[in-house]
Amino acid sequence: MQVSRRRQNGYFHIEPTWRSAEATLHNAHRYMRAREQVAHLGRALDSRGVIEQAKGILMAVHRINAVEAFARLVEQSQLQNRKLHDVATRFVADLAGP
Repeated sequence: MQVSRRRQNGYFHIEPTWRSAEATLHNAHRYMRAREQVAHLGRALDSRGVIEQAKGILMAVHRINAVEAFARLVEQSQLQNRKLHDVATRFVADLAGP
């Protein structure tokens, strides 16, 4: 918070300038939202690899295109009420064996 000084009756009168505090809070909020978005995008990039592996396996085994393979993964995700990443991870792990 900034303060401004002005002379009043021979004394300095100090008045807070709330614009500065408001701007600081606004910037802090934007910073936190940006951090959350970066974390979300990081998780998305981490899960993308295993989803792509699962799609590739489905494409090779069933001779289907990428869109159809993804649709099958999504369908299983919804049927099992599990995240797509978890379905793909389990699928790839099951095929990889012990």
